[in-house]
Amino acid sequence: MNVIIEPIGPLRRHLEEGHKSATVTLPDGATVTDALSALGVSEDAQWNASIEGQLVYGDAEVSDGDHLLVFSPIEGG
Repeated sequence: MNVIIEPIGPLRRHLEEGHKSATVTLPDGATVTDALSALGVSEDAQWNASIEGQLVYGDAEVSDGDHLLVFSPIEGG
């Protein structure tokens, strides 16, 4: 299955220069963490992600055609 990953902010460094997203091919049953690993995001990296506007966690399964938006944690006071 194919999943589109759109990193925002510092996580864009995992994309080819000039691209805003990447498509990764994953086996059925793959998770958000698997998708990010396929893009080269370290398991130690901190991130938030959403699919279809819903916050998801690393163990959430992804489906063919999902658009995964990934962004750094928001900080502030």
